[in-house]
Amino acid sequence: GQMRHSFSAGPEILRQEKRPRSGSTASSFSISVRDGEAQIQAWTNMVLTVLNQIQSLPDQIFIALQPAVFPCISQLTCHVTDIRVRQALREWLGRVGRVYDIIV
Repeated sequence: GQMRHSFSAGPEILRQEKRPRSGSTASSFSISVRDGEAQIQAWTNMVLTVLNQIQSLPDQIFIALQPAVFPCISQLTCHVTDIRVRQALREWLGRVGRVYDIIV
């Protein structure tokens, strides 16, 4: 779906912007890289906030949201490099396993 794509496309699109465009100076390229890194950090913080908010929900609401969030969150496992996001994904996956009696 559209939401899955928007989650996974963000950082890749930002990384593509780091490439110097013809005619750009080293200085403007450096600013562009810093801007790109700042945007990736903003995405990282937003994803962490969303994952933490989902984790704080009571089981009944957590389960009710899974059909909407599972495709997006599971897609993150393919792309995530930030250790904090990896840990948050691990905690979410563990909870999914527990609430659906997949793991104890």
